[in-house]
Amino acid sequence: MEAVGQHRPDGIVCDNDRHAAIIMRHLLNAKIAIPGDIKLAGFDDTPTSRQVWPSLTTIQVPTALTWQRAGEYLVRHLAGENIIKHHEVDFSLVVRESTAPPRR
Repeated sequence: MEAVGQHRPDGIVCDNDRHAAIIMRHLLNAKIAIPGDIKLAGFDDTPTSRQVWPSLTTIQVPTALTWQRAGEYLVRHLAGENIIKHHEVDFSLVVRESTAPPRR
């Protein structure tokens, strides 16, 4: 909250939906309107993103595929194979009530 007061951001993107929900609670308790004063987004599209109000804009990633690949890479690594260090996955932006178009 100190950083929000000091820097006056117009938006915050969190590392996951749970952290975004916690920040949302603090912002709303401080009478900071979402999305009117500040926009807020999470990451991972958990049920939390739909259970909070306003509902949370988030990034949806294919978690089952991500975990499957991680497991495959771990097995290959343990077998002594030199594996890739970077893997890209598709994602979707799920726009909900916590964001809005920029003010004109």
